[in-house]
Amino acid sequence: MPQLTFNGLSIDVTLKKIKGMRLVVSAPEGRVRLSVPLRTTESAMRTMLQQHWAWIQQKQAAYQALPRPSTHTFTEGELHPFLGRLYPLKIVPTSKRSKILFHNNGLEMHTAKTSSVFQRSAVLTRWYQTELQKLLPPMIAEWEQVIGVKTSGFVIRQTKSRWGSCNIRTRQIMLNLELMKKPLHCLEYVVVHELVHLLEASHNARFKGFMDQFLPPWREYKKELNGGHC
Repeated sequence: MPQLTFNGLSIDVTLKKIKGMRLVVSAPEGRVRLSVPLRTTESAMRTMLQQHWAWIQQKQAAYQALPRPSTHTFTEGELHPFLGRLYPLKIVPTSKRSKILFHNNGLEMHTAKTSSVFQRSAVLTRWYQTELQKLLPPMIAEWEQVIGVKTSGFVIRQTKSRWGSCNIRTRQIMLNLELMKKPLHCLEYVVVHELVHLLEASHNARFKGFMDQFLPPWREYKKELNGGHC
């Protein structure tokens, strides 16, 4: 049975020599894959899907809210996001190293007049990276003290699958570079979320209790970050 339709959704089903059923919602499309033991009945599969339906919808909504490939042309006046606001791009031709200067009324990109879209995109990405590197250390240090945990450090990645993650074993957290395009409180929510994982690894009631304690509006921030889906 290569596919199974459940609540109008096509589920990829793979029969394997395994002991239990495994359910995966993969990025970036939110495709649902179900791996099951060889003699599993369709009824058992449907029961599994029904039990995890809310989780499936949550994961798909989260993936849908994640950034899609840019269609920017990086031309004069084009709007680009920074910490939840859109700023017009001003192109300043230069023969020196490319850079971004931020002003309250816009982003000033100093770059060669003949630079390509790819090169201009790289300039802006490098600037986002630099700005996030500045923001994170004091923010993490402040919340480490509030929550009562200590990380081994952080890494910044540009990923399509998640806003952040926490490696419990190494105590290192990862933050998505795309968070620089979101409001500052959304970045702070992800930082707190990942630090709380050092107290509770899963997203159970205990985890939510800690989130309520440390960042009461976290559900609103999560909803905003996920494009209106809680």
